[in-house]
Amino acid sequence: MHDDGFVFATLPSVACRTPTLIAASVVALLGAGCVETVPSPFTDKDAGADADGSDGPLGEASPEASTDGSDSDVDPSLGGPCLDDLQCDDGIDCTFDRCDLTLERCRYVADDLICQDGRYCNGSEVCDLQIGCVAGEPVTCSDIDPCTIDRCDEETKECVREPRDADGDGDPDWHCAGGGDCNDTEPLISSLASEVCVNSKDDDCDGEVDEEDCEYPQNDTCSDPLVLTSGETTIASVAGAKADYAASCIPSGTGGLRDIVAAIEVPDDIDYDLDVLVQGDLGGVYAAVAMQCGDPATELACGATATGPLGTVARFIARKVPPGPLPIYLASDYEQNITVRAELRPAQDPPGNETCGTAAELTPGEPVIADIVGVEQDLGSNCASAQGDLVYQFTTNEPHDIYVYGGSLDGLGYPVLSLRDAECAKPENELACKSSNSPVVFGRALPAGTYFVSVSATTPTSVQFRVELEDPSDAPADEDCDGAPAIEPNVTQIVTLQGHLDDLQYSCYPNAVDAVRSLTLSEASDVLLLGNLSSGDEGSVSLWKPTCAPNEQLACEYTTPSPVRASLHNVLPGDYRVAIETRYGNPTRLTAFTRPATAPTYVVFADTCDEAQSIPPLGGFFQGNTANASAQYGAGCDQAGGAPEGAAEQMLRLDLTEQKRVVFDMRGSGYRTLLNVRKGPSCPGTEIVGACGVGYYTQRSFLDLRLDPGVYYVQVDGFFGETGPWFLDVFVVD
Repeated sequence: MHDDGFVFATLPSVACRTPTLIAASVVALLGAGCVETVPSPFTDKDAGADADGSDGPLGEASPEASTDGSDSDVDPSLGGPCLDDLQCDDGIDCTFDRCDLTLERCRYVADDLICQDGRYCNGSEVCDLQIGCVAGEPVTCSDIDPCTIDRCDEETKECVREPRDADGDGDPDWHCAGGGDCNDTEPLISSLASEVCVNSKDDDCDGEVDEEDCEYPQNDTCSDPLVLTSGETTIASVAGAKADYAASCIPSGTGGLRDIVAAIEVPDDIDYDLDVLVQGDLGGVYAAVAMQCGDPATELACGATATGPLGTVARFIARKVPPGPLPIYLASDYEQNITVRAELRPAQDPPGNETCGTAAELTPGEPVIADIVGVEQDLGSNCASAQGDLVYQFTTNEPHDIYVYGGSLDGLGYPVLSLRDAECAKPENELACKSSNSPVVFGRALPAGTYFVSVSATTPTSVQFRVELEDPSDAPADEDCDGAPAIEPNVTQIVTLQGHLDDLQYSCYPNAVDAVRSLTLSEASDVLLLGNLSSGDEGSVSLWKPTCAPNEQLACEYTTPSPVRASLHNVLPGDYRVAIETRYGNPTRLTAFTRPATAPTYVVFADTCDEAQSIPPLGGFFQGNTANASAQYGAGCDQAGGAPEGAAEQMLRLDLTEQKRVVFDMRGSGYRTLLNVRKGPSCPGTEIVGACGVGYYTQRSFLDLRLDPGVYYVQVDGFFGETGPWFLDVFVVD
């Protein structure tokens, strides 16, 4: 039973059937006798009787125990005697507890979805009826192929098999299919490299040495620098170059690292600052300047690589550089052309407003430019950035709504803005922050006083921002959990987030504006929250107890792309809060689907339409595993090139007597799912336009359909042959 006091409803029974060859392993798992429920297909361990022969928290022996002393016929889901559901709390969070009034015995059914930790690579967790959630079997990605490096990628939720590339130059060993690297221990030699003249090496792996089309490395050493003109953009190539020079921000020992040398002449008429910007399309780029070429001790400035919307970037500003020629090191870990712009400007003192104590004064309404280059990171923020920050302050004489607008002047990175109170320095002094291409930070009806703005960015860039003061406004009715307007179950609402703040500080998506609705449940219910986000936005949906205190969050899911879903089963009758929040505050749609609480249904057979698992009129929650099923039916949204029947699948059937909105949600499933809804009555039915969905991402397959009366077959399948444990929540509403 859940900690929050959820109650439980009736568990569907499973009829006894004669085992077939296909189901032999399942029958062996069940035992020789016929039982009313089947164990979870997510584990091969019987989660049943205790060692002493008892099977429930009260320790009573099962009436189904065999007379010979064996426990092969014990139903592990049965507990002690009961007359109502309240007598059947087993203290296990992941079980669905209820009183089976026919037997007057408690019955406990595992809900494995509750146990999922959201991580793919550690396997699918299961609910053990005796001890609760237990770890799943980690995903094994090895394909026993010496030409691939196999790993489980948590971000993409899939196995990644990368070609073997020992030297990291981007070209696999030529002994492997698709590889062309004839020397996989030397990162400067590969089929992607240029042939370098007069070095007696086959640099480009074409079988010839120093052939006619070879190149002499340009600007590879201090004796042959690339001459730069102040203010002009130059395209340079690192082809054929070697890594000759060290600098504080350029990593040593990086595979494929190459550097070239540029030079700029500094006049001696006035003091100058040197601003150098390097951009590349691939890999990392780096830049440094020194007084003496080849002497790391004379380094003046160094710019490490950062990734922005226009590619990789390195930038530095060297203050009051000495007159005369200055060597500039330009490096990349990928053989490519890079663009370089070096500009000499009259010298200025470095920014002095790096802390709250040295904050620069600004005037509301007037734009300010902050160069986020070579500054230190001094303030903590919920919108963290790898770059440093600059700090500004202003004072108001009466209450105002305060807006801070920002943007990058050069487009090299995203600004990071933070509005802070008069204390400024501590993380708890941050009122709001935002990081995006055009961030807007908002504070409502802030009292008269002094405020601070810290400015940072995701890459070295120039940020223009301004502070605007407006008359104080009233909070929208759905701003927070107090007095939140109602949301009707199973009815979609448009939610406008304009003028909202980030009030839910403890949700799974911080620093996002949010809106709240109240949800009233008249009976124990299963709840599915659905948030449809505007294009390009990202966000979360969450379920809370009424006050939305930090310890009152019941469910929360963040994802991109849209829609985002969160669910919770067996929620007690009562008053709750539903929240939706997004990064950019664009319009959204929010639905709270509910149905009477129902026990999970384990789908064990259902290998064909004839064996299809029936879906009740209001829907239900199903879980199964296609690893032991067979492939019978293809799907239009599967990847071309695989077997005609695709992956192994299991089948469910839905019979509708009138038009309904039907939502299918496979969130939590352990592989890239494919869900296909077909129109009967023939088997497997005709595919419906827009009713075949692949779940590439964390939340897996999702369909939101309006279905006419008729017979429908629901095909739980896998993308490009994948199989594994799956979950399917079905909500059928008017």
